Amino acid sequence: MGALSYFGLDAAGVTEKKDLQQAIGTDAWRGRYTPEEILDYCENDVLALERLLPAMLPAIDLPRALLRGRFMPAAAAMEWHGTPIDVEMLGLLSIIEAWFDASDRTTQPGIRAASVPSAAQFDM
Repeated sequence: MGALSYFGLDAAGVTEKKDLQQAIGTDAWRGRYTPEEILDYCENDVLALERLLPAMLPAIDLPRALLRGRFMPAAAAMEWHGTPIDVEMLGLLSIIEAWFDASDRTTQPGIRAASVPSAAQFDM
């Protein structure tokens, strides 16, 4: 409704139904709403988008929007399975972390060592 209003479009047929959205999202709609009510709700959203797209299209960077859309399955897979980890690099980072921990013990308590290793020190 907000986007329709922003572009000065008629929001007729679009109602904010938080209870219905929540019932659908939690699968608690059975017995409270009929399948026809849910389909009507979805149809109203589609019809609203049909009016909204022509108003928004001139401002959409379509090639980048399509690229972001193609990335969504990968992002969803990472969210579901966890972020992929480069195990070899993780081992290297563990070595670096141990080096910093060792250097902390050579200074006064609470004061981190001032020297920072150069990238050349990590070449293996």
